[in-house]
Amino acid sequence: GKVVYERDNLYEGKFAFTTDSEGDVTTCFKNNGPPRYKMPRRIKIKLRHGLEAQDYEKALKQDDISSLGRQLVEVEELTKNIVHDLKLSKNFESEMRDLSELICGRVLFFGFFTLVVLFGAGFTQTKWLENYMRKNKMI
Repeated sequence: GKVVYERDNLYEGKFAFTTDSEGDVTTCFKNNGPPRYKMPRRIKIKLRHGLEAQDYEKALKQDDISSLGRQLVEVEELTKNIVHDLKLSKNFESEMRDLSELICGRVLFFGFFTLVVLFGAGFTQTKWLENYMRKNKMI
């Protein structure tokens, strides 16, 4: 994989990164150092994504906007996120509807084909039985 962040002798701190595409992200922690100094360590990690990962306090300091303005920015980001999710849901629903209609057509065709085969088999068996009975002079 690609190393995004690496730091030695880290006891505490924050780290953030943004990906260009959706997908799984793997995190690894490695306890490096000479074997005599390798001791068990406890790691507390808090992973955030989406809107909860946004640091609006930093934007507030940089842009010098009021708390009301910060709340407006948060609402705007939330609205964009909701619109994006709705578009994804709409596309998913459209794909599922198309798939459902395709399956419905195939099941209908299979049903008609089965009926034709059963009627054909029944007709053939009836004719065969009739010929057998005539041949053995049962009719």
